[in-house]
Amino acid sequence: MQKEIVNIDGINNRPGTFHHAVKAGGFLFLSSQLSCDLKTGEIIKGDIK
Repeated sequence: MQKEIVNIDGINNRPGTFHHAVKAGGFLFLSSQLSCDLKTGEIIKGDIK
């Protein structure tokens, strides 16, 4: 299965093998380590609501 790294304009990618989004086999896999503003890196308080 071939995968495609999805780069999002205005969001810095972290060094190494971590990616925010990967497309593979008709699926889109999203990832994050913390609730943070991806443009500034600032931690966002609160929950998913």
